[in-house]
Amino acid sequence: MRYFLLFILLPLDAVFATANTVPLPGNSRSLVEIGRRIYQEGIRENGELLQGRSAAQVMFKGKQAACTVCHRKSGYGSSEGKNIIRPIVGNAIFSSKITNANTPERSEMHKRALFARSTTRAAYTQESFANVLRIGIDYEGQELDHLMPRYELSDNEVVGLEEYLKTLSSRSDPGVDEETIHFATVVMPGAEARQTQAMLDVLHAFFSDKNGGSRSDVKRRTVGSEVMYRSYRRWVLDIWNLTGPKEGWDAQLEANYIRQPVFSILSSIGGESWGPLHDFCERREIPCVFPNSKLPITDNAYYSFYFSRGMTLEAEVLAKYFAKNSEKNGTILQLFNENEKIGEVAAQDFRASLNNSAAKINIIDIPISATMDAGSWRVLLKKTHPDSIVVWLSGEDLRKFGDWNETQDGVRQLYFSATMLGSAIGSNPGFLAKSFQHAIDQVHLIYPYELPQMSAKNLLRTTLWMRAKKIEVTELEIQANSYFAAMVVGDSISHILDQFSRDYFIERLEHMVARSLVTSVYPRLSLGPGQRFASKGAYIVKYSQQKANFVEPLSEWIVP
Repeated sequence: MRYFLLFILLPLDAVFATANTVPLPGNSRSLVEIGRRIYQEGIRENGELLQGRSAAQVMFKGKQAACTVCHRKSGYGSSEGKNIIRPIVGNAIFSSKITNANTPERSEMHKRALFARSTTRAAYTQESFANVLRIGIDYEGQELDHLMPRYELSDNEVVGLEEYLKTLSSRSDPGVDEETIHFATVVMPGAEARQTQAMLDVLHAFFSDKNGGSRSDVKRRTVGSEVMYRSYRRWVLDIWNLTGPKEGWDAQLEANYIRQPVFSILSSIGGESWGPLHDFCERREIPCVFPNSKLPITDNAYYSFYFSRGMTLEAEVLAKYFAKNSEKNGTILQLFNENEKIGEVAAQDFRASLNNSAAKINIIDIPISATMDAGSWRVLLKKTHPDSIVVWLSGEDLRKFGDWNETQDGVRQLYFSATMLGSAIGSNPGFLAKSFQHAIDQVHLIYPYELPQMSAKNLLRTTLWMRAKKIEVTELEIQANSYFAAMVVGDSISHILDQFSRDYFIERLEHMVARSLVTSVYPRLSLGPGQRFASKGAYIVKYSQQKANFVEPLSEWIVP
């Protein structure tokens, strides 16, 4: 199903027509819902699963038969190799080929559109639209591609699908008007002030850059082989500062949004509780692009994009590494702060992932209390005699254990989360060397980032931009990720023409991540349709004894 070529053969420039909002009939709401369920879910009016059969006699059913599989949720289509799925939004198929290009600029742009055609056509009627759906015959009487399914639909379902498609292009989504496009970034309790300021410095500079170069947009959009968005809009960044316990955050988010709707939320920063913002974005259907989160929500994400699955990813990577090398490991002592959710989640995910593997390894969980000191830590070690220790602790927590004596403790491997240690290690083992002294050779890191010996080169474009904007490098991970998020949003906006559909924006963003000219701190970033986590693996590394500030990979890039 996902490889069929065309629903309707039509000039792409028809999609650029300005939609006229026409009041729908009294039963339009129910008709639109009938069409939506067919289009998105593959469910017919009577609740039965939608069925479609291609000319090649391939049967599709339910969600496999839903229009979104090929035409995407936005209705603006997609492409795969040489196969082009044309737009089927209302103003692309239910109006004649555009005739209101009343300025030379707009007319010229249409001529240069990548898939523009010079032929004219009539608008689809309900009869010709029904023929497309039922028998695969287009408005000219030509048979569609043999992979295009033919559906058995009632007249009411055909009308419902027509009404739903018209809603996909009736107006711009909230947060956009004729002059501005509004964005927001969210600062939640638990965010460190230094990191918050680092993020805001980058975003303010990027927005200033974007608006400062606006005078060239009109000229730029008529040049080259690709048509960019045609109507310049000033970018406005709103900062939503949340306060108090997380139970009140949703109401604060709603109040901010009602006061000023935004087209997208980008970057953002917070502590452990990411659920309220995630749920808000999914409910309000607002793209939430690459927040600085160590504990993202890994389920039910469509409008929320993350750099990675955070601590859950690290736990699964380490479990896969242990399972592959299980003959070297006996008892694992797993440490986490009993009062911090981030470490507790990592410990739970590590245990679950290892239990699901074929490895037979004994795991002892030790929640670290606020009263544990170096002395009680030594007693615990002597009692448990672990072969390896997995540490889900921050640098601040780690300092409580004092020095480590390799001979006395007899532990073969120590595994730490580079994400949780954060700036405590950077690319320098000095912090861990002081804490563990002679045990530095046993220190291993779960490392989801680009290797230090490569990251400076990869981030050169970002650091040069920051230098030009007089932004001090204080929190490189936060700053690089925030710049990447802003750049990807900017690139995606520039490729949606003036069709300010959030769903279309999301589909362009999926495509643009791997093509961005700038990088984040992660070595591999890419998204496919429906994917919401751009970095999908991590290394297991140890510090190099030959080169300062270098790490030696003990594994390939592990994708669990």
